[in-house]
Amino acid sequence: MYRKDQGFSDFKNKTKIDSNTVFAIGSVSKQFTAVLILLQMQQGKLDINDKVSKYLNNFQNKDYENITIHQLLNHTSGLNTLGEKLHFKSGTDFLYSNEGFNSLGKIIEKVSGKPYDENVMELFKKAGMQHSSTGNLFKGNDFAGAYLGNGKNSLKYKICQKDWPAKILEFPQVESYLPLMIFIPGIMFYTAEKF
Repeated sequence: MYRKDQGFSDFKNKTKIDSNTVFAIGSVSKQFTAVLILLQMQQGKLDINDKVSKYLNNFQNKDYENITIHQLLNHTSGLNTLGEKLHFKSGTDFLYSNEGFNSLGKIIEKVSGKPYDENVMELFKKAGMQHSSTGNLFKGNDFAGAYLGNGKNSLKYKICQKDWPAKILEFPQVESYLPLMIFIPGIMFYTAEKF
């Protein structure tokens, strides 16, 4: 296996990345939410063809009542931001939806009776992922800042653990938020060498 550490975990201080540097894995985290949904289905606690409105009150309205768990899983719900009009009739098109996966995380909590963090940490344990965590549970150091651009024009994402779930990632110099991470406290961390 080829391995080379390249780049900085902190551009400002020129802190180099090494084998102990911890990274947020962003939307790659969605696969773990999908697995947790399927495990709940395997236990008979839900069916992916169920309407989300069966589990979440904020889907019990005319626009959202027919959205299914399956549609949230495959980004065909038409949902972009909760509370807004659907972009298309559910099941007829594709639109990547972070908010859909936030909702899946809430369903996992509801049907399992346990917090999302607890569910995903149990999954990590079963998978032998001893060096993985969620944002709420992460206690380590050596966290790599997330940047957009390069050293000269980079914007650093600010991890806002104290603000869960309202602000997950923030661009200090940009007015909008970039919701790269899944479900409420669902930022997941791992080192590049060991999960």
